[in-house]
Amino acid sequence: MNKLKTYRDYLIKKLILVLFLFVLVFIPIELFSRWVSSFSPASFGSGIRVDQKYLIADSINSGIVAIGDSIIARGFYPEIFSTSLANKIQITYPVYNIGIEGANTEEELALYKYLLKKRKVNPTLTIINVPIHVLNVNNFSIPSPTSKKPFKLWDDGNLDYYTRCNVQNIQAISTKVYCKLADKLYFLRLLNFYHQQLNNSDKALFHTAKTRFTNLIYNNIPVSAMGFSPIFNAMTSESANTDYLYNAMVKTYERDYIHYQLGTDRLDHFIDELNKNQTKVVLVLMPLYQPLMRKVHDKLNVPQNQLIIDKIKQFAEKKKIAFVNLFEELQEPENFQDPVHMNVLGASKVTQLLAKKILNKDYFYPEGYLDREIYDYTKKSHEDKS
Repeated sequence: MNKLKTYRDYLIKKLILVLFLFVLVFIPIELFSRWVSSFSPASFGSGIRVDQKYLIADSINSGIVAIGDSIIARGFYPEIFSTSLANKIQITYPVYNIGIEGANTEEELALYKYLLKKRKVNPTLTIINVPIHVLNVNNFSIPSPTSKKPFKLWDDGNLDYYTRCNVQNIQAISTKVYCKLADKLYFLRLLNFYHQQLNNSDKALFHTAKTRFTNLIYNNIPVSAMGFSPIFNAMTSESANTDYLYNAMVKTYERDYIHYQLGTDRLDHFIDELNKNQTKVVLVLMPLYQPLMRKVHDKLNVPQNQLIIDKIKQFAEKKKIAFVNLFEELQEPENFQDPVHMNVLGASKVTQLLAKKILNKDYFYPEGYLDREIYDYTKKSHEDKS
């Protein structure tokens, strides 16, 4: 009996020691993983850019949300949009930017569904930018309906957390288990990243340049609390119109714009999903630096600006949603980081302009659209302190 008790005490002590060592090691790794996910401006992999915006999404309980790719991520300033509205209407909406650099429409739709299903939040208004490459239906094919893939026990697990758990259709049991655990544990979310770093690191754990590592430690936080990703570089009148930049833009977009055929097919499913959930939508055609990009578009046989504008307006009319055209606004080069993306100065200006056009009803919208969300709260002139 004494031997049994002694052995049991021994096992308990061993178990406590193992648990203590596990906690001692795991908690710092988990905290570090959350820090990297939230604050790292270093390019650690495709998962980080998505992780940051899902963390913003986790803080959303209501309000206005901007969804899109890098054009909206860098070009929409949520704090300014909120202030601009508050100056003219009697209700204050929190405003968030969950645009993801490099995102495609599938990733954007997955983020919207994440708000609906996991956060139980249906935004008051969703602002969506329309990139020019999305309007090339020749570079897009609608997946044909196929029979359901057979259910598997195990998958290869080589995707980042959000792609694996929110974008792709989950079939394998291992994926379901992983996603349930990774929903709580950020260390598991970054497993693919850590594995990649350890495999590739012959010089240092993070295998990054010194400037990238100093960014990780103390430089600018990549996103604000409301999701804005500011860029501080600026073009000049000299740098904006060089042959070098023109050739670089042609090289960047020649694949996306090959055999350009203007159409809105890629937006159909996305907008139908928002309409089905009765989410109000404002499509925005954000500014490009036209003196250079129009030359690039001509070279790549992209239709003229007015045809692009008319096509989106027709689509908005068909889907009974709103559309704001900012395509040729704010053409001073100092407003742009590059010919496609606005810097923090341009983002401030274009966000104010977007709010102004919506408040003044200077855009296309169906009759009565946004009345309950915005116009019913319009301040009378004596209440407007601005």
